[in-house]
Amino acid sequence: MKDFKFLGSYKAADGECTNEIKRRIAMARQKAVELTTIWKDKNVKSALKIRVIKSMVWAVFQYGVEGWTSKKSDRNRIESFEMWCWRKMLRISWKEHRTNTGISILEDIGLERELMLG
Repeated sequence: MKDFKFLGSYKAADGECTNEIKRRIAMARQKAVELTTIWKDKNVKSALKIRVIKSMVWAVFQYGVEGWTSKKSDRNRIESFEMWCWRKMLRISWKEHRTNTGISILEDIGLERELMLG
C-alpha cells in the first residue's frame, strides 16, 4: 500500500503523521505571514488578533487533526508552532530570548496553551 491523499490530507501507509504535521505547520505559518499587516496594525485590538489567529491560522493547521497519531517530537513541534504564532502576533523578536515555555507570552495575552492539550 502506498501513501495517499484523502480530502486534502496526506495519509501514510505506515500510519506515521509527522510529515503531515510538518506540512500543516508550514501552511499555517504561511497564512500567519500573509496576515502581517494585521499584526502590525495598532488600531486592531489584541482580542481581534487572537480571533484571527484561531480562525484563520489554526484552522489551516488543524485540518485533519482527528486522524493524526502524534509522538513526543510532534507534540513539541506543535507547541513551538503555537508559541511562534503568539510571538508573531505580539511582534516579539527571537532576539528577545523569550522561550517556548511561553509563560510570560501567554500571560501577556491572558491565555493558556490550546493546540496541544495533555
